[in-house]
Amino acid sequence: MRNPKSRSRKEIDDVVEEFRRQIVRHARMADAEDELMSILCGTPNKPITYLVGPTGVGKTRLIRICIANILKQELAAMKADPSYVPVVFVELRHPERGIFDWVLFYRDILKALNEPMLDKKRKVELDPQTRFLLANCTAKTPALSIFRDSADSAMTHRRLQALFIDEAQHVLRVASNRGLRGQLDTIKTRASLTGVKHVLSGTYELLDGLDLSGQLSRRRNLVHIPRYFPDLADDRDAFASALDTLAADLPLKLPARFLQDLDLVFLKTLGCVGVLKDWLCDALRTALERGDRSIGQSVLENRALTNRQLAMMLEEISQGESSLGGPSNDVLLKEMSAVKVPQPAPVESAVKQSRRRDRRRPGTRNPVRDPVGVAALGA
Repeated sequence: MRNPKSRSRKEIDDVVEEFRRQIVRHARMADAEDELMSILCGTPNKPITYLVGPTGVGKTRLIRICIANILKQELAAMKADPSYVPVVFVELRHPERGIFDWVLFYRDILKALNEPMLDKKRKVELDPQTRFLLANCTAKTPALSIFRDSADSAMTHRRLQALFIDEAQHVLRVASNRGLRGQLDTIKTRASLTGVKHVLSGTYELLDGLDLSGQLSRRRNLVHIPRYFPDLADDRDAFASALDTLAADLPLKLPARFLQDLDLVFLKTLGCVGVLKDWLCDALRTALERGDRSIGQSVLENRALTNRQLAMMLEEISQGESSLGGPSNDVLLKEMSAVKVPQPAPVESAVKQSRRRDRRRPGTRNPVRDPVGVAALGA
């Protein structure tokens, strides 16, 4: 049934965004929050923490929850000292040229710290005793050196406690394995020099740089947010509870058939609450644009991920889970068979088809319909 009064584009955006901001504190999220907050509030002997999990499992949402927790804890100190910034969030950019850009990374940190006059940064040398200026930089001073030192200085003076780096797998974009270790050594050095705890959040691809050396392995923590599995009773209950919570937050009703078919929801989300929420956001937008009073089953089916998309996601997830001692092969094989994408039949090229048509002996006429009966006698 359609609503006779259609909503404006801005009204639809506001409704969808309001639903997207709702936080679902499901079991996986609660466990990871407790573990990560314990690390952030603990001793700084391990300054680097890897936060990994499949895409759409809720890593970014967890980061924002932890940031809110830290800001709440440090509110009094921030009021007493306006220059104090306890936590900063940076989302790494995908390297356009295939190699991670450290200059952009340091600039993004400075922007997050509200550092003024970014384009006027200069490298200077101070006398360690008098703190007087000894020398100014020249025009040839590398930008990397300038912004790296500026970022270190800003994090120290702002007394930054934690730096959250989202989409951290982009830092692994290097030309060789040797360069990969150097990337992570740089992160470790920055964390050690500044005393700031670095939280690297990313997909399972981030595990490629987990233990490249004994020193890196000794100085890091690992927080894993796994997805839910339909074959585990506790996982089914927790996932069903998350689905019910999201359904209650939606401004439009979901069909009872959808809520009852938990196996279908598992299949189309791979057990990731974030994927489920994105699915409902897309379906909600479509229903609002159509002027529907509820979200229909057909809308949900049309807005779900395709089997091809799910197969690609599952391949990446299975590789990461196997490296962390994840589910059994039977579980993975069952999921893969459920989202198996049929391969299209090979299409014969136009050149081959034309060659097949032309395989006749020279002098043989093209096939035509010959006249019969009276027409054949010329009558």
